[in-house]
Amino acid sequence: MVKVDRLECSGSRSALFSATDPQVPEYCELLKADEWPVCAFISQDCRPTNPSEEAHSVETSFEVWEKTLEMIGLPSDAVERLIEGKEVKCRYGTQND
Repeated sequence: MVKVDRLECSGSRSALFSATDPQVPEYCELLKADEWPVCAFISQDCRPTNPSEEAHSVETSFEVWEKTLEMIGLPSDAVERLIEGKEVKCRYGTQND
């Protein structure tokens, strides 16, 4: 097990927990079996919890997705283009540019 300073990874704690804890997939399967309308939400203290009402908004999720793509420099159709096997360039370039 890798020991990481809590201050260094506090922002990514729930993501690391979600990616490595063996019980998270089991929790997701339970939600799926209950036909839960959204994905599992793991809080900052690494516990499954109910997401906010706003998390159920398709409009808000679309806005967050669009803003995320904008912030990382990808076009809004990046996913579709990747699925089609097309090249997608980030407007920020690469280290080799």
